Amino acid sequence: MNLLLLLTLWLNTITLTVGVAWTPPSDPNAPLRPAAVYTRDNTEDFQKRSTERYSNHSTVLNPRIASEFGRKPALRWPKSNEDADRRHIIKFCWATPAQRERGHQVFSCAVAEWYKALGGKASAQTGHGIHFSETKFPNSYTPRYCFTEFDENPATNPRWVGKPEHQQPWAMGRVVHVYLTPLRLTGGHSASSVGFVDHPSLYVSIDATTTSVVHEIGHLLGMEHEQKRPDRDTGLEFRCEKLQDYEAVYNAARQEFGSQTHEKICNDEAIQTRYNFQGALQFTKVPSIGTYAEGNGPIDFKSIMIYASFAYAKPACANSIAECPLVAWMQDPRTQQRVYAGIHPTTEISHWDVKFVKAWYPWDPTGTKQVPVDRYFPPP
Repeated sequence: MNLLLLLTLWLNTITLTVGVAWTPPSDPNAPLRPAAVYTRDNTEDFQKRSTERYSNHSTVLNPRIASEFGRKPALRWPKSNEDADRRHIIKFCWATPAQRERGHQVFSCAVAEWYKALGGKASAQTGHGIHFSETKFPNSYTPRYCFTEFDENPATNPRWVGKPEHQQPWAMGRVVHVYLTPLRLTGGHSASSVGFVDHPSLYVSIDATTTSVVHEIGHLLGMEHEQKRPDRDTGLEFRCEKLQDYEAVYNAARQEFGSQTHEKICNDEAIQTRYNFQGALQFTKVPSIGTYAEGNGPIDFKSIMIYASFAYAKPACANSIAECPLVAWMQDPRTQQRVYAGIHPTTEISHWDVKFVKAWYPWDPTGTKQVPVDRYFPPP
């Protein structure tokens, strides 16, 4: 194929940035919100759907969740010994009836999107063994809730967690606690623990879109942000200095680290957490990644787990990808120079996202199928 044609097709796949107006927030400490999204299929709600998930407030919302992000390779949910087909059953309960009433529809739609992408529910035909199961009373369709009482006042419960003394005994341990969070607490963002952990949690913003919750369920299944892959530099370029708050964090940390300040605040998660450099935390490389487990799949620009180029960006990114924190690149075979392109906001589960789930959670009633393992993933 003509090399110039190949390059053109790649740029069209990623999506080139065009100039758009960007309205700075009235609050200088608020997350930046683009007034328009640089895509060819711009719709009225696309901006909200594509930017909502780009701020992970878990370090403020719940330190337990923050400790699970990027600290170690994610663990897969185990097979259920109580299930005849030995599926990987992910049990969940809503915190309270009121939270379920307002958040269950968007959560259910997100689960349905995953089943749709996987070809249906767990079976030999679909090839996967994932099953989401809301906790119910025995021989009943009536939901059981995680807590007998829950303080829904953000002023007195800023971490939005239930008290241990109010937690149902059966809900302790490995049952996912699903919470509906108010806007004033989370800024309109959802969050999730990653993979199989003790006390797993998933937070659904009160105005969450299906796409944002689909992204969080990806985390729940063990998928990290695509741009955090250890091999991301083969197709992505991360420019830490283009992140919002970079200068403020750099100046605050310079006295402690001197000439090493840039390296420390851009690549050390402990330091990023200490200085509340939220943007950098979303880009730091970790062993756990959101891609296909077999064969170290390629950088997936269409993954539901990748960030768009404007995520955590300064206003200048709206007019030039040279000012964006994250861009795609490939080498021009004629000049041997890098050619850059903006990354399209994703709204659908990609081919490689599906392959990851089916590789990590195969349909395997006998328990004899070997799960692929590579340098990024721990053995089962």
